[in-house]
Amino acid sequence: MKLGGAEGFLIGFGTTNDDEYLWWNLGGWGNTRHAVERFRSGGSNVIGSNTLGSIESNRWYDIKVELTEDRIRCYLDSVLVHDFAYRLNDEMPQLAASCVRETSSGDTILKIVSNASNPVKASIDLSSLDSLGTMASKTVLSGSPDAKNRHGEPAHVLPVTSTISMAPNLELELPAHSLTVLRINAR
Repeated sequence: MKLGGAEGFLIGFGTTNDDEYLWWNLGGWGNTRHAVERFRSGGSNVIGSNTLGSIESNRWYDIKVELTEDRIRCYLDSVLVHDFAYRLNDEMPQLAASCVRETSSGDTILKIVSNASNPVKASIDLSSLDSLGTMASKTVLSGSPDAKNRHGEPAHVLPVTSTISMAPNLELELPAHSLTVLRINAR
């Protein structure tokens, strides 16, 4: 039962150690959604998909979580809300990337997110780009996973932009918990 407040509540499960576990966030995000989250190394990520839903105050709920070797099922008042494949011991990917070409300028934009707790050296193969320029703008946003910028207070996380030389095979050091955006000028 939720007694009050703007959010719902968390149901913890799947603990493997003090720094890694799962929780079912019922009525999260301003009491608008339900999702299963994985907590690891001081931060959490939604796994599976989220669904619209809220939790009422002063109402009892029947909650059931089934965790098997390869699946998670979550029930709220006997209704299946989440059902997805998941292996508890699988490693969370440390890097994710996206690469697009901007039609108007011909520039290539590469975005890399690092979820790693320490800096990561990345080897980037750009040899298939036919119009690789010699210079790129590199913008990096990094900081503690729980850092927040608040209006009227000094900023804790700010983007840092620099210019780098490009090559078909590029070595970059990506800071921990960071977003790096390369804007590679068209030749």
